[in-house]
Amino acid sequence: MAASARMVSSRSGPKKHPVVIDLGSAFIRCGFAGEPRPIHVVPSPIGGGGDGEGSARTEQECVEVLTGVLQRLYTESLQCRPRERRVVVCESMVSPRPLREAVAYVLFRYLQVPSLHMCAGPAPALFCTGADTGMVLDIGRSEAHVVAVYRGATLTSSYAGVPLGCRAVQERVRELLVEEKEQAAGGDGGGARPLTSRELEDVTVRACLVPVGGVPSPDQVSPMELMFAGHRRVVVSGATRTTAAEQALFEGDEEGRSLATLVLDCLKRCPRDCRRALVQNVLVAGGGALLPGLPARLAQEIEALATAAAAQPLGSSEGYSWARAAVCGDPGGLCVVRVPVRRDNLVWTGASIMASLGGIADRSLTCEQYLARRGEGGGGVVAGLDVGFVRGLAVRGGGCCRGRCTQQQGFRLVRVFLAGIRFLSFFRMLTVATKVWHWAAQAKTLLLFTPAT
Repeated sequence: MAASARMVSSRSGPKKHPVVIDLGSAFIRCGFAGEPRPIHVVPSPIGGGGDGEGSARTEQECVEVLTGVLQRLYTESLQCRPRERRVVVCESMVSPRPLREAVAYVLFRYLQVPSLHMCAGPAPALFCTGADTGMVLDIGRSEAHVVAVYRGATLTSSYAGVPLGCRAVQERVRELLVEEKEQAAGGDGGGARPLTSRELEDVTVRACLVPVGGVPSPDQVSPMELMFAGHRRVVVSGATRTTAAEQALFEGDEEGRSLATLVLDCLKRCPRDCRRALVQNVLVAGGGALLPGLPARLAQEIEALATAAAAQPLGSSEGYSWARAAVCGDPGGLCVVRVPVRRDNLVWTGASIMASLGGIADRSLTCEQYLARRGEGGGGVVAGLDVGFVRGLAVRGGGCCRGRCTQQQGFRLVRVFLAGIRFLSFFRMLTVATKVWHWAAQAKTLLLFTPAT
């Protein structure tokens, strides 16, 4: 009772915490900054833009859908006035432009929020580890995304994605169940009604797991019986439970891509001098990370690829021989970290921590700036969003990736310039000393061989 009273007083006090909204590919999470978990989670009607579903919608269609959803979140779940709190929105790095414009339009025009700050990609989840360097792998409904963060700056060039997510596991479960039914019916499926997407999701969450190091084997896992509406019974065998996620996420797709190769491809795009620090803090987030054994199996697969490549000659272009120094290095090496937060809430919780630290207002787009840039005629919204939105993440102190990189490049140029001046000064002093020594040698020679008068 006392804890709830303190929570209510913190929300209604003079310094009101911002609202944090995570536009995921499957769910929309909302809550207040500084809290460990979201208050309300609703299914996403637009797909979050990270899986390609929202890219087919126009801005007007996204506005119509988001208006009702965000209004219900404020009135029923958050129960606060939109005009009194800033907003922090987590979006995908590949979210389409109409979706971004629709989010800003609804928040500023309909709800009239004071300011908006948008975080791109899963990098905010790194706040949950307390580190400013690492890699974040987000396994969503249809795709898996990974990005590297080094000393608080998001390395946007390291971003990589692959269409391997929860939907791939569900499709593999469907195929295995159909094969088992055909084998049991002697080659005939028996005309049974196929499982719906909701039932497949339930089977994946409740029955599937990822074996680590071959343990447990399919023979050691007992079948699971699930009941659905209409007294429908579905029996999931031990082989299906252990091989569905393994085959979908780690054996690779048609192009040979898997979660392990995705992380290594992201690491390859990073500078060589920071790869070892990045692999020492790998964080797995998203709904797909809830599968039992997936983080440990990911570490095992990455180490297996690097170890197999370690037998090749140094500098070989085949496989991942370049990764052996970072992944198999000593001291250090690969480490998939554990955090006391549900992995599907990591991005929201990280954004909640970031918003509670302060400094968001200086890097946000205010309502006045948005209305001035958009204009009464409705044009120029994209340019305004591109200028006002902070697309990168700074784990310590804030700032976008572009600004941080520009500052680092400036410092590097200054250091090079000073080093050049010191080198020129040393070279000039060396030249003068050489000339003095040469003149002294000539004078000594003249004094020794000049006849006395």
